[in-house]
Amino acid sequence: MEFQLASERSCLRAMTEGITEVVGDGALTLVMVSEDQAIESYSAAYFEPGSKEPYVLVFETDVFAVCGAYVSFALAEEAGVVADIAVELQPDGSFFVVQDFGEFGVQGQSYELEDGYFTTVSTSFGDDIRTSVLTYGPPTSENYRILETAFQEFFG
Repeated sequence: MEFQLASERSCLRAMTEGITEVVGDGALTLVMVSEDQAIESYSAAYFEPGSKEPYVLVFETDVFAVCGAYVSFALAEEAGVVADIAVELQPDGSFFVVQDFGEFGVQGQSYELEDGYFTTVSTSFGDDIRTSVLTYGPPTSENYRILETAFQEFFG
């Protein structure tokens, strides 16, 4: 229950204040802005340098590590079922979480918190572990350009 509350607090804060998630050494940067900073109601995008389409608009909050678990809990509640998420509180106060995504496989995540909010999320993809560093609040002007560029490229 403590993890579920932290996931709700963290995601709602991200949606209200905005968030920037940097994965690894900048292999992927995701940006979500508050409603008042959105561009024609589009509020999220990511930048993945070196990919075929490096700037992409995001339409679902569960793409963000900060919101993935919260969305799973909310969808399960809406369906009248219990979310299939195994949670273990670690001695250092972090949470280790295992979730079965069906055809996408089982995923393990480690959530570190500060003042009740997620600050880093490390996700295992087979033998690969990627860590997302979460920064709440409006993005820097450089990171806001991720949203602007993704919007421009999507709508041409």
